[in-house]
Order: sequence, then structure tokens, then C-alpha cells
Amino acid sequence: MPEMDDRGLVAAMVAGDPRGLDGAYRRYAPRLYAYCRATLRDADAAADAVQDTFVIAGRRAGQLREPERLLPWLYAIARRECLRQIRDRRRESPAELDDTTADTADLGAGVRAAEVRELVHAAAAGLGDGDREVIELALRHGLSAADIGAVLGVSANHAHARLSRARSQLERALGVLLVARAAACPGLRELVPGWDGRLTPRLRKRLGRHVDGCARCVASRAALLSPAALLTGYVAAPFAVLPAASWRPAGPPDVRLDRDGFAARRRRSTLAAAGAAAAMAMLVVIVLTRPGKTTPPPDLASGSAPPAPSTSASAGPPTLPVAPVAPPPSTAPSAAPPSPAASSSGPSSIPDPTGPLSTPEPDSPTPSTSERRPAFAVTASGDVRCGSDGATYTLFADATANRTMTSSRLYWRPATESAPQSAAMTATTRSTASGSRTGLRHVRIVWWVRGTAADGTTDDSPHRTLANPCSHDIVAATPASRAPSATRRPVSPA
Repeated sequence: MPEMDDRGLVAAMVAGDPRGLDGAYRRYAPRLYAYCRATLRDADAAADAVQDTFVIAGRRAGQLREPERLLPWLYAIARRECLRQIRDRRRESPAELDDTTADTADLGAGVRAAEVRELVHAAAAGLGDGDREVIELALRHGLSAADIGAVLGVSANHAHARLSRARSQLERALGVLLVARAAACPGLRELVPGWDGRLTPRLRKRLGRHVDGCARCVASRAALLSPAALLTGYVAAPFAVLPAASWRPAGPPDVRLDRDGFAARRRRSTLAAAGAAAAMAMLVVIVLTRPGKTTPPPDLASGSAPPAPSTSASAGPPTLPVAPVAPPPSTAPSAAPPSPAASSSGPSSIPDPTGPLSTPEPDSPTPSTSERRPAFAVTASGDVRCGSDGATYTLFADATANRTMTSSRLYWRPATESAPQSAAMTATTRSTASGSRTGLRHVRIVWWVRGTAADGTTDDSPHRTLANPCSHDIVAATPASRAPSATRRPVSPA
């Protein structure tokens, strides 16, 4: 029997066909488990969240108006279940952090495949919770900016801006981590005596300030850091290989869902009313306060696959027990952890941290599909690596689009000519791509990236001019995984 696509899976779930929910579980459970494991920092809790996610999906599949968006819809439900568990856990005791950082990579021997995964994971630990979650959803889980916005309950433009910032912060963290682990700068070693190789947001900022102001560290970072290669290796890793990152989802734990099951966005009028109320309260304080007096303000280390939702052993992939679309509330005991199927809120509602969600509140309108989308836009950044012959160089380029990018090409031409050459780039997520061109020897070239959106729209990134930096200045200080006597330098805008 041919494998069903997402639309077919949703249709089967709506019809009560067990193959729909089972197929969705087999296809998406590993990545949802990785996301929940990273969020909750607990394998058993992550398995419970995944099970609850699919049970809820089976009950509310009929409310998904765009079946092709099954994956981001499942992420939205999983995120909400994780937030519910976090809120419940806070009532009992503070969360225990897992020791998920692997052994320090041996950078002197070059950055190998396993080290790339550990390196990016360790660098991500130096990001804030919000940036880390966005990076995980985009790079590891392959969600577009629009899908990330649907999961987090923000607009696609807002999600794209957050993703761009998070990627920039991750690349900066990678540079800091590589330079710090290389330990070639005495001044940097003095900042972190006895350092265990782990990076925190505070330490990242502290080391980053030193690296930016130290010529030796800047040169070391330029020679060691290749964001395109590192992030591509990180994306290519299976979900069960990486240790779980540790973060807390940004935003309040009480998240409402709209009619489609996505996180509901707050109305602008609601935000404006809140701002007006705050301004009025401040005005009252000012009026009632006597002159001369002030009023005080009011106070992952496991690499195993996700446990199956069923306790029965099976030689094949685990099968999720399927609940009918509209079954009566079940009270029978089950060997599986408690799930929404046994909730007193009824079979058609998602458990809400603040109570049942049977009918959306008036101030949570369903996002309209007719909302005007921004024009397709592509940006690009790059760096170069000098060849061992002292005359040629390689251009590395990274492209980012504000929507799903179905294809992209790297274009370049000598500055004195008009006819460009091009090469296909490799997609790293739905909206980012990386590519390179080796053997360049022109004194000066102009390069750019052309991306194509799902609707056929194309856009060129701003053209950049690059002068050959390698013909007279060769520095032999690079990892063994790159060509000998090669140095990488950032590409500056024209």
C-alpha cells in the first residue's frame, strides 16, 4: 500500500481509520520526541507529551483546516503539552537539569562529523531560551518561518526576524566556543581558568567581548569558523543522535489555541487596551503622589528513540492506540500514562493549563488565510578560504529567505565581465541554503544568490564585490579537515 501524504493522514484520522494516526506517529514521533525531550529535559515526560500530542491530534484532526500543515500543527500541540507539564512541575519542585553536554571535541585533530554535532549543541547552550528554541525548530526540525510563527503564536515576519537573530547569535557562539577551546590566547585562558568547555549565555557574552577586541582571537576565529559547514552537518544528523538541548519555551505557560489548534495570537486591540490601562495607572500614581515624595513601584544525553505510547512489545515501529473521533469519556484503567483521552473535559477538547478549552474565547480569532504575505526576499552572507597554491580561493555563501525557498543558486562573475556563472546551493532548512565555489582566481568578483519561492517568485540578494584576499597573504593555520595552508576570511558587503 502506498504511503499516505499528510493530507491522506489527516483524512484517515478524521474518518477514524487507525492507519492515519499510526502513520502520523511513525513519520513524526521521533522529531516530536526530540523537541519535547529538549524542552522538558526528561525522557519519560517527553514520551508522555508525545503520546498526549497524538491522542489529541486524533480527536481534533477535523479542526485542522489546512491538512498539509499537519507537522507544524503537531508541534503546536506538543509545545502546549510541554508548557502544561512545566507549569505542573513548578508546583511540585524545581526542575532538575540533565547533564547533556558531551565530552569536549578534539579540535586539534579537525572538526569531524560527530564533533560537529557536539560543537553546535554546545554552542547552542550559550544562547537564550528563545533563540535556542527557534534554532531547534528551524535547523533540526526544518520548520519554515511561517510554521515557527504558527507554533509559537507569532506572525511569520516576527518569526523570521527571530530566526535571523538566533542564527546570527548561534554563529557568534560557535566562533567563541571554537576559539576558547583552541586555547591559543593567554588572555582568553586567564578569563576561564579551569574551564570545563561548557558555554552559558553569560559566559558567551563575556568571552565574545574579549574575542572581538583581540587580534589573535579574531584571526583564530576566521581560520576555524565555517558556519555553512558546521550548520549543514548539524542539520544532517538523525534526531536520535544528538543529546537534548536544555531550554524553557519563551512565553507564558498558559497558551490558548485557536480553532485550528495553533497557538492563538493576541489581538492588537487587546495589547493597546493593556497599554492604555498601564498608562492610566501611572497617571493616577503621579496625581496622587505629593511633591517631594516618591512612590515605590509594586512589587539530553540519551540517544534512544522515543518510547512507544503502547506498553505492548512489537518488532516493528510502535503503534499508537487510536481513539475514535468522538468517543465517550473513557474511565477504564490503562497501562499507559494518563492522556487527554481520560480527561473529564470531554473528547473534543485539548486540556488547557487553566481549564478545558471547548470553545475558543471571543478575543482569539482564527488567523485569516487572506492575510497579506510579505514580498519574497533573499539575503546572503559569505566568507572565503584561501587555496594551498596561494592564488585561488573558495567562496562560501549562506542564503536566508523570509518564506519557504524551493531552490537557490549562487551566482558570480568577474567584476570586469557581465556574463555570470552559477551553481546550485544545498537547502539547510526550508528557508535557508548553503553553497560554495572553489578554484576562483579573479582579482575581483561580484556574487549574489537567487532564490525561488514555492509560488515561483524569485529574488536576488544584494550584489557583493569580493577582492582576491589570497594572492599575497597566506596563513597556514586551519583544522586538518580543510585544505592545508588555507585561511578563511569574512566577506564584506560591496
